[in-house]
Amino acid sequence: MKKQVIFLSILLICGSCEKVAESRYYFIVYNNSTQMISVYAAYIYPDTFLPVEKPKMLEIQPGKFDELY
Repeated sequence: MKKQVIFLSILLICGSCEKVAESRYYFIVYNNSTQMISVYAAYIYPDTFLPVEKPKMLEIQPGKFDELY
């Protein structure tokens, strides 16, 4: 009986853990200006590292929003 309780406890603890690899974070960018804006999200660390190639910028029209993943 004691082994079953320990096994069930371990199963419940491990089943409730969030898997880091499956987490997705995103930003919602709202453009409240009257001009179009361009945004870019970098997934390179450290954040001071500049890519060699020019990244494709996401353009957001005035009064619109978009999500960055």
